[in-house]
Amino acid sequence: MEISCTFGTLGLDKLEQLIVKHSDDEVCVLLDADYAGDKARRLFKQQFPNVRHLYTHRMYREVATTPLIVLAQILENAHFAVKRLEDKGKV
Repeated sequence: MEISCTFGTLGLDKLEQLIVKHSDDEVCVLLDADYAGDKARRLFKQQFPNVRHLYTHRMYREVATTPLIVLAQILENAHFAVKRLEDKGKV
C-alpha cells in the first residue's frame, strides 16, 4: 500500500492526479477535523465510493498537530503496519 500526502488543501488538480494514480486501489484518507477536511472527505467519497475514512481526534483539529503516538494508534487500528521509534533496532 502506498501513502500519498497532499500537504495541505486538496485542490481539484491534486484530486485528479490521485484519481488517475489510485483508481484501482483501496483508498484510505486521514484528513483534518475541520471544514476543509470535511469538504475533502465529500470529494473523496464521490470519486472513491469505497473510501475508508480515518479520523484524528477533534481535540487536535489537524493531522499535523496530532501527536505521533496518536497517529500511530489511528493507523494501527486501520491495520497499517507502523514502525515506532522505540522498535528501532529490534529484530
